[in-house]
Amino acid sequence: MDMIKSGRLCKEILETGIPPSWTSGLKMQSLYTLEEKGYKKKVTWKQSSISEDMIGIFADEPIYKGEVWRHYYHMENIIVFKDTSDLPPLTPSTVEYLEKYVFQAHNVCAA
Repeated sequence: MDMIKSGRLCKEILETGIPPSWTSGLKMQSLYTLEEKGYKKKVTWKQSSISEDMIGIFADEPIYKGEVWRHYYHMENIIVFKDTSDLPPLTPSTVEYLEKYVFQAHNVCAA
């Protein structure tokens, strides 16, 4: 079983912080397969035309209205922050990652 599906990666992050390799969005995305990250559709990441500090995700096949294109699995491919005890150690790479990628949707704060 891979590190993502087993939850080992999320557990390791909660113990030691975000890996320094994750501060580069394109590098981070290249480390794991689409399936490992929960994607059900083919997608690619490219440098953003809006900001050179950001990347964008683009569909690499048709995605139709109402179609599921990614599944999030808590403690497999996403960490949900319910309170401060859910935050990893605030190492420099953790702080940089959270500044770039933390999001809130439907009363859920996660990365």
